[in-house]
Amino acid sequence: MQQYIEKKIEKVKKESKQPDYTYTIEGDITYIPETVFETQTSEAEVFDYIEKELAVQVEAQSLTIDDKLVGYFAGEEAVKDVLQAYKEKFVSKDVLEQLESKKEASKDLAVGDNRIVDVELSEDITTSEEEVQASEVLTVEEGVTLLEKGTLENKKYEVQEGGCAWIDSSEA
Repeated sequence: MQQYIEKKIEKVKKESKQPDYTYTIEGDITYIPETVFETQTSEAEVFDYIEKELAVQVEAQSLTIDDKLVGYFAGEEAVKDVLQAYKEKFVSKDVLEQLESKKEASKDLAVGDNRIVDVELSEDITTSEEEVQASEVLTVEEGVTLLEKGTLENKKYEVQEGGCAWIDSSEA
């Protein structure tokens, strides 16, 4: 049985677009030895049943902001990349790198100059390890899009004759 499960995971891994994910089986499998004199089911029926019920999942890192799930990502590094890319929408990469290394903190400022001393998101950010379907795992780009727009889908709106695009789209 264990070999069958390992083959199933390998099959899913090969068919996946992301073979570097860590794949697992959903739930626990318990083996209960049983002695019978006549079998009522064949091995083929048992394996067919297991094939239908066995769900292969991936280990992913969830990103939650202000108690709202943003999505699942390939790992902690992917979550960090999402947050970093989102911050880079507002502050240049150079400034963020300087903040991380604290290089600029030692420089004196001239009168009238300014300096960014910190960049952080205003909501509580939590992450946790989860097991989910591979299709639920988002890319870094999808995560940034979700943070920006709140959705992965672009909404198309047609302005009605005599309408105003800005007013009509804000009501949609």
